[in-house]
Amino acid sequence: MDSHPPAANEPDTLASLQLLLSQIDSASRAQEVANKANGLSGEETQILVDALSASLDKDNAFTRSQAHVCLALVKIASATNFVSRCRTIKSENLTPSTSDDESLGIFTITGQMPCQVKVVRQSQDKSSAVSGSPEDAVYAAQYPQGCSEELIRWAHLTHPNILPLYATFSEHNNLGFVSPRLPEISIRGHAQRLPKERRLLLILDVTDSLAYLHRLNIVHGRLTPEAVLLSSEGRALLAGPKATSEAEASNSLPVRYSAPEVLEDENIRPTKAVDIWSFACFSYEVLSGKVPFFQLSKDSRITLAITREDKPLRPGLEGVDGDEIIDEIWRLLLLCWEYEVGDRADCSRVQEMLTNLSVQDDRPMPQSPLSSDALDGCTIATERIKTVVNKVLGFEPPSTLQIPEHLHSTLFTLVDDADKRSARAAAANKLSPGETQVLVDILDLVVANSIHLPTARLLFDTMGSTHTIPHSHKINRVQYDPDVPIAEGRYVKAYKGRGLNVRVNVVTSSLAAARIPKWCSYWANSSHPNVLPFYGMFHEISNEAPRICVISPLLENGSLNKYAPTLPQKSRFPLVSDIVNGFAYLHNTWDVSPGGLDGETVLISNVGRVIIASLGSDYLFTEGRSPGSYLSYYWRFNRSPPSYQNNKKIDVWSLGCVCYEVLTRKVPYYQYPDDHEVVTRNSKAELPKRPDRSDDDIDEIDDRAWDLITKCCAQNPDDQASLSQIQEMLADFGLEDNRPTAKPLVGPEVLALRSRPEIDFDQAESALGKIQAIKLIQNRTKDVAETVAELESSDIRPVVDFLDQRYELKGVKYRPKPIAEGGFGNVHQGVDPSMCVKVMKRLDPDALTPWIKELILWAHSSHPNVLPFYGVFVQGAKGSPQTCLVSPFMKNGNLRDYAPRLSQKSRLPLVSYCLSFMNPNVIRLP
Repeated sequence: MDSHPPAANEPDTLASLQLLLSQIDSASRAQEVANKANGLSGEETQILVDALSASLDKDNAFTRSQAHVCLALVKIASATNFVSRCRTIKSENLTPSTSDDESLGIFTITGQMPCQVKVVRQSQDKSSAVSGSPEDAVYAAQYPQGCSEELIRWAHLTHPNILPLYATFSEHNNLGFVSPRLPEISIRGHAQRLPKERRLLLILDVTDSLAYLHRLNIVHGRLTPEAVLLSSEGRALLAGPKATSEAEASNSLPVRYSAPEVLEDENIRPTKAVDIWSFACFSYEVLSGKVPFFQLSKDSRITLAITREDKPLRPGLEGVDGDEIIDEIWRLLLLCWEYEVGDRADCSRVQEMLTNLSVQDDRPMPQSPLSSDALDGCTIATERIKTVVNKVLGFEPPSTLQIPEHLHSTLFTLVDDADKRSARAAAANKLSPGETQVLVDILDLVVANSIHLPTARLLFDTMGSTHTIPHSHKINRVQYDPDVPIAEGRYVKAYKGRGLNVRVNVVTSSLAAARIPKWCSYWANSSHPNVLPFYGMFHEISNEAPRICVISPLLENGSLNKYAPTLPQKSRFPLVSDIVNGFAYLHNTWDVSPGGLDGETVLISNVGRVIIASLGSDYLFTEGRSPGSYLSYYWRFNRSPPSYQNNKKIDVWSLGCVCYEVLTRKVPYYQYPDDHEVVTRNSKAELPKRPDRSDDDIDEIDDRAWDLITKCCAQNPDDQASLSQIQEMLADFGLEDNRPTAKPLVGPEVLALRSRPEIDFDQAESALGKIQAIKLIQNRTKDVAETVAELESSDIRPVVDFLDQRYELKGVKYRPKPIAEGGFGNVHQGVDPSMCVKVMKRLDPDALTPWIKELILWAHSSHPNVLPFYGVFVQGAKGSPQTCLVSPFMKNGNLRDYAPRLSQKSRLPLVSYCLSFMNPNVIRLP
């Protein structure tokens, strides 16, 4: 439970807003937005504050940007005295209850759910005196115009386990803050009246609220039982530091709740790690009924115990007073009480560990203490909100950055000829990860500013060899419903994005995961109305499994092979013209052969125009066919005669076959079975069959269209028409095109999601200089092999050099029961069933060096038929760590066990996919 859900009609608007604001992705960006807000009108400032506040509401997938959005909100609101209208009580709803109540500062909030409020004015010494008042009353502390950032921040928090704080303005426009007053029930006293297992629910409540604060980069700083109140539903509510009683108004933590670093330095500011320590102390007291270090009465002795790394006594065991704490919770508390700050569990880990405990929660659902009619609220047209937000965001596309002229010269020197490009791409593998990132960013910037083919090819090679993606290709995570896929194919599962009309393609194939990012060097910089636009990509971890997610337009008309048959033949000819124009752009602009076409990877826009998925994006749209059936379909379009050696000519052949399918509603060579020689090889250069009236369920082709197809599929490559000639032929057709005008598929909202690279040109110049000086390496695998061959048994330096931070994984979990056991280690399936974890045994010194060599070679292998290496993590005690290797889980096992299930004919493709020297016991099948 993170927060109250938005109204039923709000999710798309809210998600769209969250997407837009997710580009506030750093503290400097938050300050930039706050500075720009100074130029807004009062109305615009209010709209901006409302928008920023709404984006912090429930189910915001952009957790990495939430803290920065919150920072921008606090800076703007505290500087302007504006508070979100959804967090402000209408002044006319505050009325005195009786004359006596008015003198005590008690008012009633009128509305559908009336409740009383208690107004507490700020005194001279800035302390607040709170007197008793009935349940459902509300405190209010009034402050001058320059309200503290702390209260502004707390007033915009929305979470079911946080005591809400609302703003209210007096008739003189003085800003005050009100929060529901709850019964004065001690949380520790209430916990002692509960069964032991029910006390865990209160701990979970506080964990959820603290995790919410920490995600927003907010430190509570005073987490004690006095800061936790109890709702009418029996749920724990964490109160802000200013909402506690006068007795708790001190800014310092009680010694019993203080982390060692706080006791050692009285000037230290509270941190998230301090909150974690205090949380463990709170949990100890709630679960056991005893305060931490209850056996010590003096603060000086408690301080001494904490600073010498003593822990509170474990209650309920060996004669120690207090209720017993179960093993799982005690281990968690010890993780929170680690002496070194860096060794303590963070809040997300605490939340995960507690959530895994099975505790039934049958408490009533939390209810908002105030009805919506008591609040100002805000209903503004979405476009108006976006206009104001865009005004302060001022998105600047990467291509507007200017590269220094001398760097241009250096780059062009590097890419003068193909031999140099290949050598430089290989040399890039010797750079540090940071230098490699700067290198691909500046190469991408050159291509984005002005297409320069040699630079694009160097970028292609460098991205392929280093697996590094330019920052401008990355997009903030787009939220989607993982339980409702809209398509599933050989390489991806696709989902509809929330808030934007986009398709989220979650890559499930290691082959596609390796090839798509590399081809993005071309795809991301392409711009043509008949070529699928690149929206961006992001990495996500689902059950600790890293996956690439590629964002593309959501095209409701689907693929060409399904759409074209719904039109009369006359209306299909403009589709053919679109295909030719898109293919001509790919050939002429990029001078690459992107691979042949088929009717499945040619898409249709929402206005009926062709959008070609190519340059790596074709992997996203090969739908749910088995590998064999899809290849049989693909071969019908891409099995040109053996005499065709030029890739571009092969592309034109496939173009002719796609035209055939569009105009006839039949696949090429439809009269032959999938395994026929004409389909699989076409050694005799047979043309597709021209339909006639005797053929059923197929459309005839007139002479002009047949001439176009035969010129694409000429039996002699020398007789094949060029794309420009094909365009001229179509122009002579005099096609009638009544389709709506094509609209750009990439709007400002999508562009706003893309990362803005901040390139350090000095570092870029240094990286370029290094790859000029590094020894040119033609084959990186050979280079690695030569290095590891020189390893001595005690030499681990190459592991550091070659297994960099890219391969270090965190948070990977696996099932305890092994699925296979071997001499070097046991194999487990991950908690995420798509992952496999090999837990290595301690190796003898003689076996260690060969194992390290093999590991380095494996990590740097890149081939569709070699098991991918995901990474490595270490578990166990510091003195005797265990190495764990992570790779994909192959549900079909090894080749030896899998092959006998197939017919002999079906085994042949498996053999062709595998290198002849590989042991069939270690060949894994997806």
